[in-house]
Amino acid sequence: MKERAGVVYVTAEEMRKIDDVTIQEFHVDVLMLMENAGRATATLAKQMLRETTFGKRVACLVGGGNNGGDGMVAARHLANWGADVSVIVGTTKDRMKDVPLGQLNVLEKMGIPILLGDYNLRDYDLLIDGLIGYGLESN
Repeated sequence: MKERAGVVYVTAEEMRKIDDVTIQEFHVDVLMLMENAGRATATLAKQMLRETTFGKRVACLVGGGNNGGDGMVAARHLANWGADVSVIVGTTKDRMKDVPLGQLNVLEKMGIPILLGDYNLRDYDLLIDGLIGYGLESN
């Protein structure tokens, strides 16, 4: 762990190791990790909306990895709490990992709008990033 400006954080490599230990040594599967992360994200989103989710427009921008799955779980919880949720997907189903794809299927069955392409994000009260996780690799 490191600290900067009073904030303690872990690096991407350290987070990978934490996930590996959690899954392999403590036998917590990816679906459970995703559910916990998504619920925590939804709870924080609710706080950011001043505890009033009913009728609030929320967009969850998601990719096909596990971070996208976290965002989809958050979308499900927020929809259940009365938010008007849209999920904007940045990939196709054939490029998604299995667990996030399962989350997408749940959202479709719930009737939550799944959108592809460009949308005016200014129409939303809150945006949730489910695109960028610690596995991001870029130059």
